[in-house]
Amino acid sequence: MESQTQSLQKTVLLPDFPNSPFQGYAVNYLNKHFWRVQVIFGDFEDALSEACLVYYECRRLYGSRVTTRAHFMALYKRMMHSWFTDWANYDTKVRNYHNNLTDAEEITEPEANLTALLNDASGELKTVLQVIINAPSEIAATLRDDAKRGVDRFFQHAAELAHVPPDHVPQLKTELYSLLT
Repeated sequence: MESQTQSLQKTVLLPDFPNSPFQGYAVNYLNKHFWRVQVIFGDFEDALSEACLVYYECRRLYGSRVTTRAHFMALYKRMMHSWFTDWANYDTKVRNYHNNLTDAEEITEPEANLTALLNDASGELKTVLQVIINAPSEIAATLRDDAKRGVDRFFQHAAELAHVPPDHVPQLKTELYSLLT
């Protein structure tokens, strides 16, 4: 009977999250630190929901072991700090990833002009250029060596890799030069 009374006291000791001092602490904490997790959570209410989840997780893990609200508040503060620091680290990684994506997707004006010019190229020329652009490192090294020996050898080898007939190579080379000038 005494254990039931003790369990009842601990339930009263730890109120539900809404309108509790624990929610007040979470709101104050998030007012200061929401910027660290804004990309992940999006809005303040979602971050507050996460703080509520932290509260109930803390209550599940430590609620039966604490004897005072102050002790539980110290545990909750520690869990909030750890939990949101982990989310902030993840948020930073996501932000860096998105920033790198936007940097990689930026096309400079000369690249845009080149892309527009090459859209008018024939299918065979596009195939040869795709081979050059997408070549594995070993083939790219061979093409670089060919380029050192001369443009004709380079273009001949690239066309060969693209399975373009050798008699079409001079025509494709002329087409590329006319597009680029």
